[in-house]
Formats: sequence, structure tokens, C-alpha cells
Amino acid sequence: MKIPGSPRRRLLFSAVLLAVVSLVVTSVLEGKSSPASHVTAVSPSSSPASSPQAETPAAVPQGSGGSPPGSRKGGTPTVVSPGAIQNAAKSNINFPTNDAWNNGVRKSSPGNSASAGNASPPELLSYRGGNSGIGVTTGPPKVYLVFWGTQWGAKSVDADGNVTFSVTADPSGVAPKLQAMFKGLGTNGETWSNVMTQYCEQVTVNATSCPDSNGSHVGYPTGGALAGVWNDDTSAAPGYATQASLAFEAVSAAQHFNNTTPALNRNVQYVIVSPTGTHPDGFNATSGFCAWHSGLSTVGYGPLAYTNLPYIPDAGASCGAGYVNASSGLLDGLTMVESHEYAETITDQIPSGGWTTQSSDLENGDLCSWVGVGGATGAQNISLSTGTFALQSTWSNSSASCAVTGASFAKQSAISLTTPPGQSATAQTLFTLQITARDSVASPMTFRANGLPPGLNLNSATGLITGTPTVSGVFSVALVVTDNAGNAASTTFNVAVKNKIIVTAPPSQNAVVQTPFTLQISASNSGGAQMTYSATGLPAGLVIGSSTGLISGTPSSVGA
Repeated sequence: MKIPGSPRRRLLFSAVLLAVVSLVVTSVLEGKSSPASHVTAVSPSSSPASSPQAETPAAVPQGSGGSPPGSRKGGTPTVVSPGAIQNAAKSNINFPTNDAWNNGVRKSSPGNSASAGNASPPELLSYRGGNSGIGVTTGPPKVYLVFWGTQWGAKSVDADGNVTFSVTADPSGVAPKLQAMFKGLGTNGETWSNVMTQYCEQVTVNATSCPDSNGSHVGYPTGGALAGVWNDDTSAAPGYATQASLAFEAVSAAQHFNNTTPALNRNVQYVIVSPTGTHPDGFNATSGFCAWHSGLSTVGYGPLAYTNLPYIPDAGASCGAGYVNASSGLLDGLTMVESHEYAETITDQIPSGGWTTQSSDLENGDLCSWVGVGGATGAQNISLSTGTFALQSTWSNSSASCAVTGASFAKQSAISLTTPPGQSATAQTLFTLQITARDSVASPMTFRANGLPPGLNLNSATGLITGTPTVSGVFSVALVVTDNAGNAASTTFNVAVKNKIIVTAPPSQNAVVQTPFTLQISASNSGGAQMTYSATGLPAGLVIGSSTGLISGTPSSVGA
């Protein structure tokens, strides 16, 4: 949102890789689950001067911490490093707390009347002509969640594949809730997202509707909007982060996810989630807002859209706790606030170049803030494939009211990328994998990958990964496919490269009952990593050393 052994006899046995004795030698993979090769920037402190990107910190605007609703922050420092910020802020309208709303914002905002959920406001949303060449999110929206700071503590993954943190660090369960919500958008036949698809770009300035034939409508998040999750634990998040440091964190996120071109950031938004007990831009301290979204321009990466999402449960009912589900709705505010910001970002990606009211730059979420619960226009529970979430309604020009459901207008091209299953490879052995993707309008696609095992390469035009791995380990590979229209699809998968092990089979061995026996198994592997030996079918009394491969002991019974 904006602002709210018997007698001795000879014993004959076959020891290695024969039917009676089965010897297994395995090699420990070097390097546990190595991450994709992302360039990760150090998180800035509350002072942007500490950030490596801040080549001209004095020119970067600082967050005011107590700006009134509708305030703007901006600046234009001159910087040239890739990813460096050119324009730190485009526009930033806070989503007010429920308290601030009822204490004056509702009355002072011409597009927000007390009956905004049930009647037409003084004016519809209008297209503002774009900002940095961007009006709305024209492809399937992609959301990257950034859990900022060491305060989030130790990470784990729950049964649903969501990154989680300890109860101390995330007492309300904000992290898994956000992930589940964004994974669920665009699933279960939900039509809440349809409301936003009526808006577009490539229409005249001040237009209040878009032709159905327009090919640049807001995209529908088919199959989910969550594109990535990162806990930036390079340093602690500031207690009172400024807008400048939040902007730098968005740049760090773009670097981490390797979104380092304008095309890769075209339909992307970065949600900077601060830990509990912090007050980014004065949240829950000096400013009456719940969250806000903004935009910035960078060198090389293009315009970036990002959201300042504080730890919403810290504000309690002021930011929506229990708003829809009463005592069982502790996280109602979290999902209402972030769904508000998400909806505003995809319809006004770099404020204020998308759809806002002309008189006061209010967006589709602002017009439906705190308008009540239920019915066709109020906040309510929406069922997704990942659960049920309290979502806010958003403004619909087509119905001239707040709405929680609508028809889809999205007709833009889209990329469908198939996630490969986990792959197994052997060092010094040829490996191939064809990446499969489809563009709905047959636009040429470009394939990119980060984190491939050394020795493997991706053909950027065909999507064929081929080569001979040279190093063992488990590698997390990040794939990105883009088309000429700026659409992108991304996914991750693992490649486990094991060492190639060669075992020299010894000849048949003779042993005598009650007589010590030894046999050294000879094996080698391509990577020189530590090997583990095991054997089955050994005569009673003999064992194999798991780390040495030495079979030793005293046979205790006769056999062959």
C-alpha cells in the first residue's frame, strides 16, 4: 500500500563386486548445497554512506520518518556504477494506519470518501503516461521477498517449502504467511487478481479505460507471483531505516537475484520486509502509515519497484490485526497491507506513472482502504491453493467501485518455463539437459543460468545445457528466460555431481578359518574427495574399514 569360525579348513571367498560379496564405494560430495552464483551486496546501514553503491551519498534523499500521507521524496544523484541509483525515489504515498485514516486522511483525500467502498469517488483512476517508460506491470507479476537483516536469525524450511525463522525472530509467522500468499495468487481460479488486469499502458494520458484489444494490460499471476526469497543477513537491518537505505536494499536484492538488466526488472517488485522491533521510515513510531511502495532508477538495472513492508503485526489493530477475522486474524493486517501494496505496484509500477487519481495521486488500493468487511466491496477472506487470506478490495474503474472480483482483461504475451527435476551428474562424464520453455506469442527467447557446475554451459538461444562437470558437489542453478517483449520466467533446480569412482576388483581370495586375514581394496575417484567403503556378503568375522577400504578380521566359519 502506499502509506496505511570349527576345525581349520581352507576358506575360499570372492571378495569384491561378485555375487557373494557386494562392495560399495561412495564419495562424499564436496561443498554442500552451494548457492547459485549471485552477486550479493552488503546491506547498508541506516546511513547510505556505508553502502558501496552510495558514491554520492549526500545527493541521495533521506527518509523523513514522519511524512504526511501523500508526501513525496526524491533526488537525482549522479552515479555510474552498474546498479547505482540515479533517481532514489519517484513518488511515495503512504498507506495510512486505520487510526490515521479515521482521524483525517479519509476526509482530506478527495478520492477517498467515507463511502468509497460503496459509491463512486469524485474521480476515477486515470493513466498518468508512464514513469521512466513504465506505466503498469505488463507481464505476469514477479515478487521477490527480502527478509532484511541478521535479526531474522536461523533459517529453516517448512513442509510447504517456505523459508521460516525462529519463533523469537518471527513471533507472528510473517515469513511463511507472505510466501504462501504470493505462491497462491493466480491459483484456485481466484478472480481477485482479475480486477487489476483492466488497467494497461499505451493509452492516452488521462484515459480512464483500456480497450480489450490493448496488448499491455496488467498481467495475471498465473501459477503464483512469488519469484524468490532472500534473507539478507550480511548485517543487521537498521532500527530506523531511511528511505534511501531501503532503496539501496532493493538494489542489493536485484544484484542477489541477478536481475541486472532492465528487461529482467520490467515486471518485478522487491518487497523489503523489516524484522520485528524496527521502525523503517518511522513505522509504528513517528509516522502514521503501515507500508508504502516506491520506485527508483539505476544504472544498468533499469527502474526498480520496491515496497517498504515493516513487521506489520507490531502495529496491531492500527494496521489491520483482526480486521476481517477478529481474534483469529492476527495476520489479517499483514496480508491486507501487502496485497494493497502489490495491487498498487502492478497498476502504478513506478509512481506515479500508472493509474492514479489526477487530483491527489491516490491509487487503486488507497481508494478502498479500511472500507469495511465483506460484501462485494469490503476486505474479506480469499481462498487460494495455499490457504485462505484476508485481502483488501481494490478500485475498479469498470464498476466504479471497490471490488474483490472481476473479469480478466490480460492479453499480453507470457512465458511458460518448465522446472527441471533434480539432476544427477558424474564428474568427468558428459551431461546434457534441455530446458523447456514456451512463449505464448512465439517471441524469440533468451536463456540464462547462474550456478551451473563448472564444466557445464547453457546455450542462450536453445536452452540446452551440456558439458563435462569437473567438480563434485550439489549446485543450485537459477534459470531465467526472457523474450523480446520484456517478459521473463524464472525457476531454480539442483544438479548433484558425484565423483566418478573406479574400483579395482581383486582376484578371488583364499582364507583359513581362525586365521587373521587382510585385503586392501583399491579405488580412486575423479575429484580426490574422501571415499566411504561398504561391503555385503563378507565371511563371518571379517569387516571392511569404511574410510580405508581394508578388509580385515579372522574368519569364523567355513564357506565359499
